[in-house]
Amino acid sequence: MSYNYSKFANIFKTMSDPTRLKILEILSFSVEPCANDILKQLKITQPTLSYHLSILVEANIVIAIKNKQQKQYKINKSMFTEMHHFIMKIDENNDQNLKNIQK
Repeated sequence: MSYNYSKFANIFKTMSDPTRLKILEILSFSVEPCANDILKQLKITQPTLSYHLSILVEANIVIAIKNKQQKQYKINKSMFTEMHHFIMKIDENNDQNLKNIQK
């Protein structure tokens, strides 16, 4: 399988911010919350939340869904599945290398 390493590097860079990781955690156990729902769980201002959400959306890590007057947010499952496969492949390769060394 061929991977888009530039895309993955951008995703890791985007996720390297603690606030963004907190937002992702909130999204992981919430059902498409709006910004106000997310904001209630964080100690940041609304403009700061908007800034971080826009970066996550731009990186295609989070999907914004327009719903009447507000947007709702959810994790882009396909992106995380792709990342999971990439990380698992590295882990499998590493395990195989360790087994070969131990022989």
